[in-house]
Amino acid sequence: MAIDWWSMVDSKSRQVAAEVLEKFRDGVITNFEFEGLWPQNYGGDRGLRAIETMVWRYYDDLHEHKLTNEHGLTELAHLIFDRCVLFLRTECEYAWPDDNFAQGEAFSGTLTTLGLSDAPDWFEEARLKELHVVEESASWPFSSRPEYERAQTRS
Repeated sequence: MAIDWWSMVDSKSRQVAAEVLEKFRDGVITNFEFEGLWPQNYGGDRGLRAIETMVWRYYDDLHEHKLTNEHGLTELAHLIFDRCVLFLRTECEYAWPDDNFAQGEAFSGTLTTLGLSDAPDWFEEARLKELHVVEESASWPFSSRPEYERAQTRS
């Protein structure tokens, strides 16, 4: 029987990642500490890679800081972090085609988020809507809104 590495869930690494992401979201640890504590060898769990690269869009990796004050998360970003933490506490498989949001088109959005680009905010919002990260029916990184709602009722 062949193992489909695209669908592997690394429960142990996800637990560590959920705790680290909560501390980072809550301003307990810095971005550098977040990067150092994030699990590095998580096999085929694409959900960990996707969340790591999505979260990267919301902090400055050039200077050490916490997600507080001028680096604080917006309400929308806080909701995205919350959904990521919830996903990491499940055994749900990551089913989206994209799992790297730190390159290509996503990078333009990152520059906007960090205030390093003149690109309009609507570009970032449009990209996140396209990914089902934001909007009324937002579900990312869950594969569907019902899967997300089931996870909410279990937590």
